[in-house]
Amino acid sequence: MFRFAVLGSLFFVPLANAAGDLVVFVGSGATRRPIARFDGERWSATCTAPPGATEVTPQSVRRVAPGSSEWNAVEPVARDIFSRREREQRLAVQRLAAATMTLDAVHAAGSAASATYYFEASKRVEDTSANADPDTDPAGVLTLRVTGWLQARSGRSIPIASKADVEWQQLDRAPAAAPADLTPVGTLRQGEALLWVMQRDEGGAPSFILYEPRGSAVRMVLRTRC
Repeated sequence: MFRFAVLGSLFFVPLANAAGDLVVFVGSGATRRPIARFDGERWSATCTAPPGATEVTPQSVRRVAPGSSEWNAVEPVARDIFSRREREQRLAVQRLAAATMTLDAVHAAGSAASATYYFEASKRVEDTSANADPDTDPAGVLTLRVTGWLQARSGRSIPIASKADVEWQQLDRAPAAAPADLTPVGTLRQGEALLWVMQRDEGGAPSFILYEPRGSAVRMVLRTRC
C-alpha cells in the first residue's frame, strides 16, 4: 500500500510568499469547482471559495504515449512492481499468474529527465468453475490492479510507492476493460513539494484527492467530495 501520512483532513505544507487564502479549482465552464483551500498554514477540503481568495488551477500533466522512450523506461519497472504486489496478494487463481499484465496508463509531470510518473497496470481473468451453480456461484471477472509513482533520476525510473487492489465482478456486469482507479487532473508546485490532484469516479459526484509523492512515500493531503 501507499505509505500515507494523514492528519484528519488537514496536512501542513509550507507555502512561500502566500498572501491570503488560496483555493484550488478544477474543471472549466459549468463544471468548474473549488476542491481545496490553503490558508497559509494548512490544507483543508472545501466545496466553496471564500471572498477574496486567490484561485489556483493545477498544471496539466502529460499522458505518456505507449511505445515512447518514456513508456519503455517505465514499463519494466512497473512490471517488476506488479509482480511483487501480485505475490503479496497470494491469490489462488492459477490463470491470473499466467495472464499478461497490461500497463493501462502512464502520466508524467515535468520533463523526461526529472519527471514524476503515475502509472496504472492490471490483470483480468474470468473466474469460473465448470461445476459451479450459475444461480448461487455465478461466473465473474477477477481484476488485480497496481498503481504507483516513479521518479526519473539519472536515466532510471525509481519507485516511490505503490499499492494493489483486487476486485471481483459478476461476469455479466463487468465492463469490457478495467476502469481507471485515479485520473490525474494536474499538479501543484509548492517549494519542493509536488502535489498531484487526482479524480476518482465513485458514482454520482466524483471525489478529488491530493497526493504528495516524496522520498519513499506518498502522502495523502486531503480528499474532497461535493
